Amino acid sequence: MSAPVLADPPADDQMGLAESADHIVVIGAVIAWLRLKVDFRFHRKDGVNEVEFELSQKPPTAGYLQELAQIIKDFFQPQP
Repeated sequence: MSAPVLADPPADDQMGLAESADHIVVIGAVIAWLRLKVDFRFHRKDGVNEVEFELSQKPPTAGYLQELAQIIKDFFQPQP
């Protein structure tokens, strides 16, 4: 199945996605970080401090996903 690709690999200028893999990982990490929500709760009970925290991600809106798609599209388009 992969033999044809290995026998005739794509030209270097066709491998833009491979060169941008690091950028894709960074973009994904930033998006995940920006969607992260942290809730802290502090309680004092019987002279003992208790700390609770919860990590969650805010659900994306349709507008958010459209804007994200446009940013990624602009990022990968060649600059004149």
